[in-house]
Amino acid sequence: MALAGLIYTHYPQAAGTRLAQVHFWLHNLGLPVFMGGLALFLLGNTWAGPLLGIGSTVVWLSLVLFAVNLWRSLR
Repeated sequence: MALAGLIYTHYPQAAGTRLAQVHFWLHNLGLPVFMGGLALFLLGNTWAGPLLGIGSTVVWLSLVLFAVNLWRSLR
């Protein structure tokens, strides 16, 4: 997220878009789910596998939206 912040600071035209807002919220909601699921899974709680999958998918989707936002804003 820090790298995205640096890029959004350097390219403010990308920061003011709706995609940037969706990227921000998806990343900030998905990352704690992903990290919590990963921690539980690594501690042997196999039931946390779906939680890990959901969190990582949300984070991945936010990164795809970040790339799309940069592509649209900087071309």
